[in-house]
Amino acid sequence: MDAMSLLEQARQAGLTVTADGDRLVVHGPKEAAALAEELLDHKDEVMPLVAEAWNERIAAAWLASTLHRVGKLHDELAPDIPVDALDTPEWNRAEAIVHAAYSLKSRVALRDALDEYERFARAAFEGLAT
Repeated sequence: MDAMSLLEQARQAGLTVTADGDRLVVHGPKEAAALAEELLDHKDEVMPLVAEAWNERIAAAWLASTLHRVGKLHDELAPDIPVDALDTPEWNRAEAIVHAAYSLKSRVALRDALDEYERFARAAFEGLAT
């Protein structure tokens, strides 16, 4: 399982995952101890996602810019298809990953999630247009 998926599971399980210097710090309910151990086992992959400095204005701008580009993609590639036609498990997962990255306040994770979201949107719109 990749680090981003582990962090999303951690958020859903009520864990908070932060970096303190070179230490990965995990807090949360005892019921999620196995997941906390898995996070610690993947420290090298998880640390870059939680250690970056967060800037709310930059994050909001990235999000707005990506949503604008996705809206333009829809208008270009599938203008006659209602947006709610995209309510699929895959689409919901793509949105959940963006939400998780934003909630984690990780610049790297958010950037990667938004890039993937845009790639997914393009593929979805192209598929609907055919």
